[in-house]
Amino acid sequence: MKYGQDLIAAGHKEEARYWMDLWERLLPEDEVVHQYGCLTKAATVHTQAEAEELIEEIRGKIEDPETGQERREKKDTELYLETLTKIWRRLGYSRELARLRAELLYTEEDSELEWLAQEIHGYQIHKERRAEVFKLLGDVRRKQGQTELAFQLYRQALDCAQPSYIKTELSRIFLNDLYRGGRKISTYAANGDATEAMDLWLEKYGSIDEIKKLIEK
Repeated sequence: MKYGQDLIAAGHKEEARYWMDLWERLLPEDEVVHQYGCLTKAATVHTQAEAEELIEEIRGKIEDPETGQERREKKDTELYLETLTKIWRRLGYSRELARLRAELLYTEEDSELEWLAQEIHGYQIHKERRAEVFKLLGDVRRKQGQTELAFQLYRQALDCAQPSYIKTELSRIFLNDLYRGGRKISTYAANGDATEAMDLWLEKYGSIDEIKKLIEK
């Protein structure tokens, strides 16, 4: 496994990818081989789509698909943490915030999530990182079930986000939520009264005018 990482360090990334692909075919059930394979892929992905595919592959290894909660301890999957950090750095996050974003996947306890939020908040002093900070704080609050606060933070992130992968992520969050919310309201309306569903939805956004402004962004 070390040979593959040595190849990457020497600049021979495609050769390293070939080497690790070979090992994964030889030992498809070996967890360590798979972790090193993912680490190698992180250095050799060429597109955003490839990077996101690798992220989802790793999430499938460390999270329960039903609950989204951690099912593998960090000490057993440390290389996945390193891999996720590298991928998010390549997608535009700073080194420190990429690491904290990766840590969030392993964090479930409320006290640990609060600690993580404080760590993330500390980077707000860097103006160029505020979109990342607000986005990740929103992720923490969403994981804690504080949906309204999470979406307030996402809106703050969008307000200061330049065209980037982070802005793409934020756009997806809002579009997916608006789509799901719209369908839910339509279902309630078809069955009688959509007032309650509309009120809950607007708690995230403030008003219809705010939603229109958000879509324009």
